[in-house]
Amino acid sequence: MKANFVVLIFLTLGLYSPLSSANGLTYTKWLEANQVEKLWQKLTPKVRSLFKNDLKGLQEFIKYINTEYKSYGQITEQKEINDSRGSTWWQIKRNPNNEKEVQYKWSYGTDGQITGLYFGKRALPLPTEYLNYRTKTALQLPFNNTWEVIWGGRTVEQNYHSAYPDQRFALDIMIIKNGRSFKNDGKKLSDYHCFNRKILAPGSGTIVTVENSLKDNSIGVMDSKHPFGNHVWIDHQNGEYTMLGHMKKGSLKVKSLEKVVAGQELGLCGNSGNTSEPHIHMHMQNTALPYKGHGLPLQFKKVLVNGKIKKSHEVVRGELIQNYAAGAQK
Repeated sequence: MKANFVVLIFLTLGLYSPLSSANGLTYTKWLEANQVEKLWQKLTPKVRSLFKNDLKGLQEFIKYINTEYKSYGQITEQKEINDSRGSTWWQIKRNPNNEKEVQYKWSYGTDGQITGLYFGKRALPLPTEYLNYRTKTALQLPFNNTWEVIWGGRTVEQNYHSAYPDQRFALDIMIIKNGRSFKNDGKKLSDYHCFNRKILAPGSGTIVTVENSLKDNSIGVMDSKHPFGNHVWIDHQNGEYTMLGHMKKGSLKVKSLEKVVAGQELGLCGNSGNTSEPHIHMHMQNTALPYKGHGLPLQFKKVLVNGKIKKSHEVVRGELIQNYAAGAQK
């Protein structure tokens, strides 16, 4: 089993809101005490499936973690971060013999069920020369109604993308209503609030490339071979290139070399690519080559953030965001 075993925290089949950090600490104590059955009862069906729905799979995993990280006994950090979906708790442990650090992380909901976990090398934001970069493009949000930032910000806790050079300042955004990203039981794509919503050009420019043929995944299925799924790259003609991903198959209305203006409809939100549920991924970089170049900060010209006007704003995890012009029309 690999040392950096990861279970995606981005799993949202349930109703989530902030919980006491005692849960994360409790789950860690259970893990260290090898209380497998207690932890098994707290795993959501999605997380259980990652262990092939077999208690023995979790047992082997816990044994591995406790053996691999036995020497990491010094706790140097312990925190919790909350948003409308729930809570993520983490603990940093250090090996006093070599100063190396590992991270224990739990994500859970109002019913106490564990929706995600991670144990492995501590992830840190990637060093970048673009921390003070100012966006040249007059950026707007790629939608007109209110969405929530699920992953966004400059720290790994706010934004797991920050550990990757091309996506250093990337965003994952979806619509949350009453703490949920879906209606009914969330088993159909049409249950998700952002599925089939219009996605707009965040700035003027020229379309570089378009992918429009990949199928939308069923809930629980992820396409790791095509991480961005159906997507579009826009050259803003100033050294900035924006990518929007996970769009609906066949919905993209633009073609390569076509010029677009800010606010123009590009297509619809879908569930294509390496994603656990419908949402939009957005990032800007200094080249249109996928997985190459350096990520650039996304500063939106004028937006409503939690109902307040913000100018030249970088959105972060947990913020409810909307284009100012769209909100002013209400």
